[in-house]
Amino acid sequence: MKGVRKILFWCHLTAGSVVGIVILTMCATGILLASQPLVLALVERPARQPDARAAASPLGPGTLLRLGAAASPGGAPTAVTIPADPSEPATVAFGRESAVFLDRSTGTVVCRSAPAWRAFFSKVQDLHRWLAVSAEHRDAGRAVTGAANVAFLGLALSGLFIWWPRLRGIRRVASVGLFARGLKGKARDFNWHNTLGVWCAGVIAVITVTALPMSYRWANDLVYRVAGGSPQPAPAGGEARARGERASRDARPLSEADAARLDRLWPAAERRSPGWKAITMRAPAGRSAPVAFTIEEGRFRNRFARSSLALDPASGAVVQWEPYAEASAGRRTRSWMRFLHTGEALGVPGQIAAAASSFGSVLLAITGISLALRRLASWRARRRDAIPESSSKEIELARAKGAMS
Repeated sequence: MKGVRKILFWCHLTAGSVVGIVILTMCATGILLASQPLVLALVERPARQPDARAAASPLGPGTLLRLGAAASPGGAPTAVTIPADPSEPATVAFGRESAVFLDRSTGTVVCRSAPAWRAFFSKVQDLHRWLAVSAEHRDAGRAVTGAANVAFLGLALSGLFIWWPRLRGIRRVASVGLFARGLKGKARDFNWHNTLGVWCAGVIAVITVTALPMSYRWANDLVYRVAGGSPQPAPAGGEARARGERASRDARPLSEADAARLDRLWPAAERRSPGWKAITMRAPAGRSAPVAFTIEEGRFRNRFARSSLALDPASGAVVQWEPYAEASAGRRTRSWMRFLHTGEALGVPGQIAAAASSFGSVLLAITGISLALRRLASWRARRRDAIPESSSKEIELARAKGAMS
């Protein structure tokens, strides 16, 4: 076992040294992304306050899209999200970085989004996913972050295996799994690295494993094959982002007639899923294009269960209907994994655990890089000290030979 542990240690050290900076970047951005819902809820707090005076007959999605566009000239809306509670405002989105919140009964603006904060988190997300490289290099950026994610999983598991013998007994647990006071330099980094690794390894394993289907097609297909169901393609982040950018660019202003036609489709979407929590309607790209709805369910254990519906804009006929209740086990598992990665699937406790683990992972990366640099400096110092010693012996030997001659 000592030989195996030695091989794993050098693999652990090499992998950490190669991708340590990328892991540090991903963990730091992960902390910021975990705080995004809370920050946006605070800065956009006026829009989160229900209005007890809301009318019993709220406006339809088409009318809200038209009024939202009128309230924010300079851009076409891409989607409108309507909550089930008529006292809560509707959200008209303009891409990922801007939105307005409208009163459901009057269509007046309740609050505007915080564009600076939304733009900031958008940049952080790009940095987390593909290192914020330009569009033509996003595949390369995703390849780097995907490889770093796999390496991070290997680091977490190998670290536990390397230090497992030291976890037997109370004293050994205290020496490896608890922070020690009064340490400095290498001893402090060593203690922090081991302690954080022991406590964060489990959560790190969950975060990295659930990120694999988002990085690799083979991992996405494996989830479906193991859980059940036919594999479905997971669109790459760059592809999904480009699709959103195209939708924002191609969205057109709605006339009153267009808005009224969209309003007539709304009851059909409501009837499709009794007990829905919120419904998002994407702005159609053209008059003949199907109108797409995403229905957030409220009757499943999965807090993020969603059904998809597409209706013909002229006749209201169903073009596509994919209810979450009839989804395969593979699709449901894939949905769980997406929000287990961020901790949102477990509510506030899960988000706290994900954020705390990300913070611990930042310190893990810093202490790991520090230990690697200290090891490198120590090796170079030993090598430097060995050269003068050998040279001085050669000089003394040459002097002795000259005296004898």
